[in-house]
Amino acid sequence: MSKSKEPCYVLMLEAVPTSRSLKIHKSTCPAVPPDICGAHTAIPAFHCPSTFIMRTDECFQGLSHLTGEDQMLVTHYGTGPALPVPHSLVHTAFESIVDSHPAAIAARIAEKNITYQQLETAANRLAHHLIDSGLKPRQRVCLVVQRSFEMLIGIFAILKAGCQYVPIDGGVASEQALHHIFTDTNARFILCLPRFWDKVRRFARRDAVIFALDMEVGSFYSPKRVELEVASQDGAYAIYTSGMPSPTSIYVRFNGG
Repeated sequence: MSKSKEPCYVLMLEAVPTSRSLKIHKSTCPAVPPDICGAHTAIPAFHCPSTFIMRTDECFQGLSHLTGEDQMLVTHYGTGPALPVPHSLVHTAFESIVDSHPAAIAARIAEKNITYQQLETAANRLAHHLIDSGLKPRQRVCLVVQRSFEMLIGIFAILKAGCQYVPIDGGVASEQALHHIFTDTNARFILCLPRFWDKVRRFARRDAVIFALDMEVGSFYSPKRVELEVASQDGAYAIYTSGMPSPTSIYVRFNGG
């Protein structure tokens, strides 16, 4: 934290496409006392004029660990031609890799691997299981997990079922945050790792359908893909920030909208 008693300012960046420049505006931040402003959000007044312009080809000269060629790549990132996106949905992009490289390793955790085909089969079975249990398209499904193969299976199963996943780190989320997210999403379906079952059950709605994720969940269901129409403007996921006093959600569609 900065110990400076001088006025603090917030910097706002405005792109200037015609000149490939960044215009940086300075505005006062009266709500934040100078002695608790973080160095990354505020600077003393004499360090910054009201507005100045920095060319993007000058922004990265301080990155001395990059070669000149890499600095040029970073500088011109995003200024090239727009190319069509081959897949409009996350899970169809994944399925295209399954079709072309089924035996390739999709993920490695610790010393264990899972192939694209194994992940596809498990996700398809879980998607059928969710739909058979009453899950309807465009619903939000909370996913209380940590990094694991089960997390990946849950994500793709939810997307294949035409729904949005709401990722929650079960090892980090407080009880207050968990209660708020469950209430705010009004999620009836919740997927979780077995070690988070008790905590999830405590804060989920009374009629919630809770699935304990393991590698065998839905194993009696068909491994075939779910035949369900999903549009690019549909929601892919909703993620909650760690804001105070309560987390707020950010809604993301497949098309980025």
